[in-house]
Amino acid sequence: AIVPLVNTELLSGSGPINLAGGINNQSMAVTLGDANQTGNIFVKGIQALQLDIGAGAFDIELNGFNFIGSFGTPVTRFLNTGNLSLVGTSSMFFGGVEAPNVANTFVAGCVATNGKDISLANVTILESNLQNSFDTRFTQTFQPAVGGGNISISNLKNNKSQSVDFDIGNGTPNTITLSGTTESTGELIFRGVGNVNVAGDATLANAVRAKNLLTGEAGTTPSLAFDGNVTLTGAMEFEGITATFANGIEGAGNDLTIDFTQTTTVDGFANVANFTSKG
Repeated sequence: AIVPLVNTELLSGSGPINLAGGINNQSMAVTLGDANQTGNIFVKGIQALQLDIGAGAFDIELNGFNFIGSFGTPVTRFLNTGNLSLVGTSSMFFGGVEAPNVANTFVAGCVATNGKDISLANVTILESNLQNSFDTRFTQTFQPAVGGGNISISNLKNNKSQSVDFDIGNGTPNTITLSGTTESTGELIFRGVGNVNVAGDATLANAVRAKNLLTGEAGTTPSLAFDGNVTLTGAMEFEGITATFANGIEGAGNDLTIDFTQTTTVDGFANVANFTSKG
């Protein structure tokens, strides 16, 4: 592994950067690539106080145990315009993470913050044996539970029949926004105080569930709102406390189960094979 003792900048222009041994720079900052970088970057695990990613047209993959920051660390911004891959049991960005301009964000495992926001573009969940989650409430045994942050994800694709967890607020409300199109054949689970807004069209199978936080804190179930068209591609269950479906649900010949303990507003069903209401 590379163990630098100072702030470190790694640039290679058109050449690739392959750090198969990882980077251990817990007390310093690391910069990878710049506006002139076109060579792809691979890092097998990184620990650093701060991570800066240049605005070049290159792909970057962080693969392994990734831990960026401490208290007061600024948001990690992936400014590259190629692909971003975050693979590992934990990709922890203490001060939050943004990837506004990447072509694709490929995720396997957990992307976490310590009460800060997650904002990722064009997200595809990869096939893996890892538990997939976007968690803004990362805690350690020596820390109290944090409040949470907002999660913004565009063009989510989860077509591997794997579940994905989204964890937001504990006490203070936060918002989960899925913009663009949402495609999922796996279970989507939303936890925490606040709102889930599926802003664009969604094609769904398996389940969408709004549930309490994993720690069992009471009263932490978010509301669900689907602003676009919802089309089922397989048998589907919606579960939670309250939800609105602005444009109804197109069943496309599939079974539909709705399980809400309070109000559900649906502007009609179409082509549902078998409908079950549990709430």
